[in-house]
Parts: sequence; structure tokens; C-alpha cells
Amino acid sequence: MNPKFRKLAPLVRIIFAPLRAIMRSFFPITYVKWQYRYLTRHRLNLKHPRRYTEKLQYLRLFVYPYDPEVSRCADRIRVRNYLIENGLEKYLIPSLGYVEQFQQIDIGALPNQFVLKCNHACAFNQVVLDKATLNSRLLKHKFKKWLKTDYGKRTIERHYSNIIPKILIEEYLGEGNTLPI
Repeated sequence: MNPKFRKLAPLVRIIFAPLRAIMRSFFPITYVKWQYRYLTRHRLNLKHPRRYTEKLQYLRLFVYPYDPEVSRCADRIRVRNYLIENGLEKYLIPSLGYVEQFQQIDIGALPNQFVLKCNHACAFNQVVLDKATLNSRLLKHKFKKWLKTDYGKRTIERHYSNIIPKILIEEYLGEGNTLPI
């Protein structure tokens, strides 16, 4: 990267961050084209997609938002029923239940180690390795923010917007205090 540009990068981010939010909301196709160009250095051809990544962007914009099965499979809770219906329950991580708000979680009834996940987004997870050291006030604030987030609007993956936000509680699969790979 050009050293002169590196110094300007934080300023550019500050200037363009609000613009990105406006672009995502009002001009999603233009934003996806810009994002694709920025990440891949190729123009996005949505009329005749040839590259695999172009086809994924086409699906993201024009197919997935209108297919209820995609929303069902993107929902971490509803996909469990889908897998059970198709005889694939052996691949499921054991669930300890789900709640609509963090306040509904009975921490005392949970095992010492568990995982909390939002069902409507990616990377909205909290691994609890020792519930004795759990800061429930901080976690409550984090999940309140996550549950309010419209992940579909934020990422232009609108099939996530059709999911009713909940918190999934799953068993911890790691050994000891190390995260599973």
C-alpha cells in the first residue's frame, strides 16, 4: 500500500462510513457492485454472471431474499427442524433450548460451559467457558444490541431479515478451557 494513502486511510473510512450505510440502504445493487470490485478487482456482471463469486452475488441479491427455504436454513433454530425432518439429526450440536431475550436465560440451570448464539446472524456468538466468571450484565448488553441488529440490512443478505431474532443455547463441544477447532 502506498505510504501516503496509509496515512489517509482512517480519514477516508471516517468520510465514507456514513456513505456506505446510505448506499446499502438505498442502492444495494450499486453497493454490492462497488464492494465486489473493491474486494476482487473485477467488475460484477449480474446480467450474465460467469464467475462463481458473481453467481453468489446474483443469488444474494435476486434469489435468496424471495426464497423462504433459504431463510429457514439460515435460521440456526429452524434449520434444526429441517435437519431432523431430513434424518440428519446426528450432525446437530446438542441444544439446551432457546429464548427470545437474554433475561429469560436461567444461568443457574445451565452447565458450567455452554455457547450462546443469535439465530439470525453470523458471528453473534458467546462461548462461556466458566459460568462462575460470567459477567451477565455485559453479556445482557451485548445480546440486547445483537438482537436489535437487522443483519440482513447490514450485509445486504435480506434472507436474514426474515428471521425472528432469538438466542440459541448449545452445549459446549470443546475439551477443558480450549476452544474446539
